[in-house]
Amino acid sequence: LPADCFTSINWKSSLGKKILDALCETLRASRVGMKGKIDPGGYRRPRVELVRGGDGWVRHVENGILYVYDVTRCMFSRGNITEKIWIGSLDCSGEIVVDLFAGIGYFSLPYLVWARAKCVHACEWNPDAVEALKRGLAENGVSDRCIIHFGDCNEVAPVGIADRVNLGLLPSSQCGWAAACRS
Repeated sequence: LPADCFTSINWKSSLGKKILDALCETLRASRVGMKGKIDPGGYRRPRVELVRGGDGWVRHVENGILYVYDVTRCMFSRGNITEKIWIGSLDCSGEIVVDLFAGIGYFSLPYLVWARAKCVHACEWNPDAVEALKRGLAENGVSDRCIIHFGDCNEVAPVGIADRVNLGLLPSSQCGWAAACRS
């Protein structure tokens, strides 16, 4: 829900609780969060306040791939579905892929699940995203074909091994171009 939704004093009363309960029941949801703007820092953390539910861990299926992440610590971008579908349509059998900005696995998972990459080297510096990526890899049964490199891709990306390099950072991936060329 938008951050400015349900902000009047009436929503903080027992009536507001009843309405949130009805909303959860109607949507068959166990959590409700108030969504703010994405933190502009390097981790791009969402600003989400849970108003119903115990923790922020959710499971989201997109294009037959299960993404697992904590909505209070990691963002999910639905806007790049076209690219994820395209990646999944590639034949990467036998290929080594280096994903320089892996996040929760936006592109690493389609390379592994649908494009059947031999191995993905996933570089990520956000510890919360790494935890989500590990969970997503396990849930999709592809953990054995992914090596996670924790840290800044310019420092941890493997050198001289890639058949493909993924640079999925918006608005610009320029900061990873040198690492991509070395991979």
